[in-house]
Amino acid sequence: LLRSDNGGRDFAVLESPYRGSWFGLLATRGDRLLVYGLRGAAYVSADRGSSWTQASTELPVSISGAAELSDGTLVLGSSAGDLLVSRDQGRSFQRRDGPPQPPIAGLVPTQDGALALAGLRGPQRVDLAAPPAAR
Repeated sequence: LLRSDNGGRDFAVLESPYRGSWFGLLATRGDRLLVYGLRGAAYVSADRGSSWTQASTELPVSISGAAELSDGTLVLGSSAGDLLVSRDQGRSFQRRDGPPQPPIAGLVPTQDGALALAGLRGPQRVDLAAPPAAR
């Protein structure tokens, strides 16, 4: 993990809170950082990476994507197709009920508050406000 305080001219190494691999980082509108990766690892920082707090995901599989919705809800997507939702600024995540999606490679919020997922079966749209579809 690296941080630049001068627009990218120089970078300082940050101490990583986890010894496994990271797959991504999300900077939230609430000035928090969320890093995620191997074996369900997710950590949140409120001080630009100087300290980290582990987020509860309860997942044994890799987290491969993250997004922030317009209402501040944070969503993680896993390599097993799980969607995890946090409404407490990333301190804890709950698995969305319903059947898992195909493995998720990335996700982005849409203008209408849904999610666009990218994965092995191509793009998909998921509306978190709607009840999950049955298998």
